[in-house]
Amino acid sequence: MREVKASARQAEEAERARAEIETRARGAAERNVHAQQLHHRQERISRVLEETKDHFRHAAFHDSLTGLPNRAMFTELLKPRSRARSAARPTCSQSCFSILMVQEHQRQPRHTHGDLLLVAFAERLERTLRPVDTLARFGR
Repeated sequence: MREVKASARQAEEAERARAEIETRARGAAERNVHAQQLHHRQERISRVLEETKDHFRHAAFHDSLTGLPNRAMFTELLKPRSRARSAARPTCSQSCFSILMVQEHQRQPRHTHGDLLLVAFAERLERTLRPVDTLARFGR
């Protein structure tokens, strides 16, 4: 009878050990799944953060109406060229346009016509540029 009880006790202990191992394995698998989910979430957040940085970088250096580089970007682009200008031959030139008609439209409360004119003018000028040329908008 003792042998039966001892054998039953050993079977119970083995079953408990097996259940504990199974529980630990299940916990490890759940932690692994959770870690993968956290990793994917972190990757998604990193992508969104990079896209947001790119968006703000673009907004800081480009005109919101025309998409052209703004004064800050133009100044940055001009720095290397101005250093090269100290050579015997000038390497860059600059042209400025002021469209009085647009300025008149911009003074009105709803100046969509002036905006449309500026965008069309910028697009037309961009089509005439060489790859080494830069077009920027200094306006408001």
